[in-house]
Amino acid sequence: VANEGHGACLRISYGKHWADGTMEIADGKWHHIAVSDGMRLDASGVPDVRLYVDGNEQERIHTGEPDQPRTAVTSNLGIGMPSPESNQQLHCLLDELFIFDQELGKEAIRRLMTTHQP
Repeated sequence: VANEGHGACLRISYGKHWADGTMEIADGKWHHIAVSDGMRLDASGVPDVRLYVDGNEQERIHTGEPDQPRTAVTSNLGIGMPSPESNQQLHCLLDELFIFDQELGKEAIRRLMTTHQP
């Protein structure tokens, strides 16, 4: 997603909550992207997710409406959905997609990255 001041970056969203990473990923290079979700809310009442690019946890920019209920459990998974504020689409190639039914830590994400690099 295009993030003002940060170019195209990773975004995860749940209904009216979303978190953006800050690392530019539309640079023509291969990147390992991971999102880890422990199904918790942070102190602000938004989903406490961790964003990783190339095995490194990203600073997150949270936006959305904290007073809205979390919808992660009942929402459909969407990949490359248009950004509501700009109608931007995902334009990329996906090599692999893994979905786990548990939260992954930093070391597990790094093992996945090193095991599945092209």
